[in-house]
Amino acid sequence: IALAVSFAAAIFQGELAQGFTSGVWIMLMSMIVVGLVVGLLTTLQPIAGGPDTAVIAVVGLMAPAVAIPLLDAGVPKTDALVHVMLGITLVALASGLTLFFLGVLRLGQSLRFVPYPLIAGFLAATGILLITFSLKIVASGLSDISQINALWSGDNPLRLLVMVAFALLLGGARITISSPLVTPLAFFGFAAALHAALQAGHFGDYEGWYVSEMRGLEPWLPLDALRTNDINWSAYLWALPELATCVIVGLISLIVRISTFESSRMAAADINHELRIYGAASLVSGLSGGMTGGILFSTSKFMASSSARTRFAYVVIAAFLALIIFADVDLSQFVPTPILGGFLLLLGYAMTVEALKATLQQRAIL
Repeated sequence: IALAVSFAAAIFQGELAQGFTSGVWIMLMSMIVVGLVVGLLTTLQPIAGGPDTAVIAVVGLMAPAVAIPLLDAGVPKTDALVHVMLGITLVALASGLTLFFLGVLRLGQSLRFVPYPLIAGFLAATGILLITFSLKIVASGLSDISQINALWSGDNPLRLLVMVAFALLLGGARITISSPLVTPLAFFGFAAALHAALQAGHFGDYEGWYVSEMRGLEPWLPLDALRTNDINWSAYLWALPELATCVIVGLISLIVRISTFESSRMAAADINHELRIYGAASLVSGLSGGMTGGILFSTSKFMASSSARTRFAYVVIAAFLALIIFADVDLSQFVPTPILGGFLLLLGYAMTVEALKATLQQRAIL
């Protein structure tokens, strides 16, 4: 849940913040659909499937690339948001087809020989993107790097301080405490404490402390959207480089994650089978209102370290997430932006350091 809310905030911010609740729906739907397909069919159990962190970072670039030209042309914001969410669906479908046919053609082993420095460059770049997104979520008025002075205006310094404090607290807790419950307890515990402080008026009013003032989840149903909206398909030509990058990064990240779990668990996966099931999962997810499927790294590690070692472990998680969707529970109204930003800051830092550290270790071995 923490990942779903944080990932949605990374994509739907600034001019696109109105689509935040639909973004949470997209993330949760991805976790349900991809999680079920992968959890039941993977050769590397237990694995939790869902939206990939690296893909989220690039989708965060794709969203404004689609929306800004439309907004500049006078298209209503609601229509621009439909185009952004349809772009997420198109990425899921394109990724699904790519992964599936790579698996069908049995090209998985060839992908393992991509030079690691190239892979590390992609992963480090996506980590840096997540860090920049964390700043944009927290700092009002910061839409690009040219507006860096906005970091020091209004309540932004206070929100940045809270964000960094939470990131340090969560990072320190994960290092010193081995329990897999550290992340969710710290995330929602800190969020509850900050929410209570805001309600008590200790930080002034609520403005800028929450991503969206909307309540309840807004479903994203791509097939219905195609029937009821006039889609400007040229918008995706403008954003074609970002769309293609989403597919490439998703493929690279999946190969790296599979290899990482093979190494840590000392088990061999059928890479071509994995490509086929992640491809099929992405196709179903995209048509259902979700996004590209990948591996939820932290959740997978939690499942492996607990007693949840059967194929049906993720069925329970998916059922719980489905309950949240259909009960129309919107946790975003209780999670202030510094918590979301701090979570993304820590994820981006960890991804960047991990990629660079592995590259330096390889150079040392040589």
